[in-house]
Amino acid sequence: MNTLYRKIFNELSGDTAKHISSKICNHYQSFRSVGYHAATDYVLDEIKKIKNIGVRVTNYPLDGETERLKQKMPFACEPYSANLSIVSPLKTEMIL
Repeated sequence: MNTLYRKIFNELSGDTAKHISSKICNHYQSFRSVGYHAATDYVLDEIKKIKNIGVRVTNYPLDGETERLKQKMPFACEPYSANLSIVSPLKTEMIL
């Protein structure tokens, strides 16, 4: 087993994974929103706690033009509000 994977495997357990997953889900994770950053920062901080593992973060502009892995990066967005509606069979507002 690769040394990096062995280090990570030795640090994580099912309980730890459940705890970390729960913490990540506390944040709204629309790509590049404030909640997305909070979730990724949490994961980064947890990884940094593992001894002898270096972490590097790469950021890309979300301008609709920059390409990575043969795909254009989407525009950044920050959701401020939303409405949930049923449109069929009868149009009904669920959350205002």
